[in-house]
Amino acid sequence: MKFYTLNCLFYLDVVGYHSMQKAKRLFVASLFGSILFVTRAFVPSPIDKILIVVDAVLLALGALFIQKVGATHVSAVGGILLGLWRPTFLPFSLFFTLLYGMIVDGFFSIFKIRVDGGEVSRNRLMAAMALSTPAW
Repeated sequence: MKFYTLNCLFYLDVVGYHSMQKAKRLFVASLFGSILFVTRAFVPSPIDKILIVVDAVLLALGALFIQKVGATHVSAVGGILLGLWRPTFLPFSLFFTLLYGMIVDGFFSIFKIRVDGGEVSRNRLMAAMALSTPAW
């Protein structure tokens, strides 16, 4: 048991706190971005417009988990994957998904939504997502 603890502490010292955070950000952005891609690429056309609710939730969670420009990271991954799926629309897919992520991040910064000890202001979060989603 002590050997395992020492190895973990040594690993954290060698890897460092910031690289662990980078790995977490990359994982969250890839996971949410790929789900965003699936809701856009594999769902038929009338139904994928309804799934903007799923996209909004994923971007909000990305903004909460990653903190700084989290929704933009998530939307960038989704936009790149969507652009690779439909290469003729690559510039448009990337531009509009990035724009949606930046709008969400912008409203998060306007409403000053922060995670304080695991707590988030629900009213601010709902107001930011309610205003950013129709803009999309």
